[in-house]
Amino acid sequence: MEFQKKHKSFLASLYFILMALLVSKAIDYLLNEIFIHLVSNYSLVKGGFKPNFKNINQIVKAVFKVIIFIPLIETALFQYFIINLLKTSERFEKNEVLIIIISAFLFALSHYYSIYYIIITFFAGCILAYSFLASKNFKIKPFWLVFTIHALFNLISFLVEFYQYRYS
Repeated sequence: MEFQKKHKSFLASLYFILMALLVSKAIDYLLNEIFIHLVSNYSLVKGGFKPNFKNINQIVKAVFKVIIFIPLIETALFQYFIINLLKTSERFEKNEVLIIIISAFLFALSHYYSIYYIIITFFAGCILAYSFLASKNFKIKPFWLVFTIHALFNLISFLVEFYQYRYS
């Protein structure tokens, strides 16, 4: 019986991670399409990390930075620290929507490559902050749940960039 509970909890966590990832990538894709049609100069819209794929050392460094280091630091700062800090305040402790918005806003401001990137990361930040708060219903720790979603999101983005570089 205990095994079944743990197994269901793991599957529920995995399902949640996959759904959060799917929703965040869908929002990313839709907003990308909207911005492309609204702005004539696409280079003004797109921003962010552009990895150097010229040699294997650069690729390995980029993978570590984008898929492990950055999600670890950003999860610690913008979800773990900010959300826990806001939850200790009487003003915010009962208002999870405001906590999500503040966390997402600060997360978005740290991605100031372009206005497009700030808007995209605001929505991604909302999903990450919501995931952090909602993870109390799962066996997995909130920090690691959010880190996993963030790392997988960055992995997918990295692979798309790599594919576009390699085959364009």
